[in-house]
Amino acid sequence: MIAFDRIGAGKPVVFLHSGLADRTMWEPQVEAFSQHFTCYFVDLPGYGESGDPPGPFSYPQEIARFIETTVGQPAALIGSSFGAGIALDTALMAPASSGPLVLVDGLLVQDGEPSAVVQAIWSEADEAWDAGSKDRAVEVETIGWVDGRGRPDRTAAEDVRAYFARVNRTIWERHDRHPLPETLPGPERDLASVQQPVLLIDGPYDVPDVLTSNQTAVARFPNATYASIPGSAHFPSREQPGEFNQLVVDFLLKHWGDRDTSPGYSLGDRYDP
Repeated sequence: MIAFDRIGAGKPVVFLHSGLADRTMWEPQVEAFSQHFTCYFVDLPGYGESGDPPGPFSYPQEIARFIETTVGQPAALIGSSFGAGIALDTALMAPASSGPLVLVDGLLVQDGEPSAVVQAIWSEADEAWDAGSKDRAVEVETIGWVDGRGRPDRTAAEDVRAYFARVNRTIWERHDRHPLPETLPGPERDLASVQQPVLLIDGPYDVPDVLTSNQTAVARFPNATYASIPGSAHFPSREQPGEFNQLVVDFLLKHWGDRDTSPGYSLGDRYDP
């Protein structure tokens, strides 16, 4: 079961959240995007109000099936972090169902081992959670991903930190009670085969892996644009929503248009494959 909100009118755009959040992370985008597009804000399987997969599964296969059966026509994809990888893999697996791609702070290209910075975030958070130090585990991830690195004032805005800390803890607790089943291997990430227009976004305070990935990826995609949003780390859509919204809406209007094809406003819909 995939839970989602459908808001707005125009050509469809599917939003895929980060692994630290659920579909509520896109609240700052609702008004700006729904003026031009039919927006599908999706909870990935195992997150938010979506059900847990019953067995081995594939996120991109689930999203491709959702687009085919629920959206009913090709959709642009906007993904953040973990969701950016899913958006890319969906386009690789089902190119006919995928319009332009907006890939935000994703680790899309990894030509070597994760940096010591990223490995430290993962290992310290896991060790703290396994030891019962839940507050510390969430704080490690908040510092590592939300605050980022090199920020003059060291931390992100308190409302941004509080949002991700709250939702991330909920996800940790859910996956602790109900571990996700095995995820099936994704497609080979042959970026040269992606024909859709691609917008790559990051923030200057993000981890080095993301910044390096985007610089590598922009040269490998046939039709890619890159933008860094000042004053942000891993989540520019929450830290700098005004600039993020303008940048991405303009990109989609250029490459996806705003022809009214599926009007409607529906909160809390469900999709059952």
